[in-house]
Amino acid sequence: SGAARVYRSGDLRPASPLLAIGERASRGSLSDDGRWFTVSQADRKCDPCVHVFDLDSTAPDLGRTMTGSVETERGGVASSGAVLSPDGDRLVTISQAGDVEAFDRSTGDSIWSIDLEVPARSIARSADGELIAVGATSGRLVVLRAPDGTELKVLRGHRGRVGSLAFRPDGRELASVSLEDGTMRLWDLDSGLTIGEPIDIGLDDYVQQAWTPDGDRLVVPHRNGTAMEYDLRVERLRAAACSLAGRDLAREEWTQYVGADAPRRSRCS
Repeated sequence: SGAARVYRSGDLRPASPLLAIGERASRGSLSDDGRWFTVSQADRKCDPCVHVFDLDSTAPDLGRTMTGSVETERGGVASSGAVLSPDGDRLVTISQAGDVEAFDRSTGDSIWSIDLEVPARSIARSADGELIAVGATSGRLVVLRAPDGTELKVLRGHRGRVGSLAFRPDGRELASVSLEDGTMRLWDLDSGLTIGEPIDIGLDDYVQQAWTPDGDRLVVPHRNGTAMEYDLRVERLRAAACSLAGRDLAREEWTQYVGADAPRRSRCS
């Protein structure tokens, strides 16, 4: 419909009227205080492609629209997503051309930009706002330092487009989902390695996965109205692996079922 709306998480009542975006309104992002809302527009003809709304009124005002180098240098490149910093002062956008660009929300000035050289299709930020993760159509993930865009990690493992990303609340791990290979992967961001084996979630259409506030579980909802909840506590994974093996775990089994970076406890008793 080309519109977006913000809802309250407690009772699911609308927190804003319908916000007019235009054709192919895409993913949105809220600042932590709930005042600023941004939504991207996945339309190659849009100008601009990212819209920011001030929700601090009964009739939200369009605070600013972002154009930046993606629009002025390449002309009409569709946005694949955008995230706000926790305080709403900065905005980081991605494009189908592979651009990642940070803006000052109040002025619209570009702060930094990088070119991934392949289309970017998903973006997430850590709860503290220090890290940005971007997923590409190639299956590659890039972790950036949010203040200046410095590349910190490149994560490889998915065999196709990474459609959604979610940081664990403590910012130490990242969950990525690829609809094209049908798996969810968990990444340890200190080492850049996957934790355990990829989780097969199937090739059904899904929406954005989310961690529970305590970081113990990950919920992956599907568009058919169902959702899968995964208990990712290390102790729970160890217990499940021990139950499956029926004996103490060898080092190779610990790595496969619990994760190479988890403190090793080979004995199941």
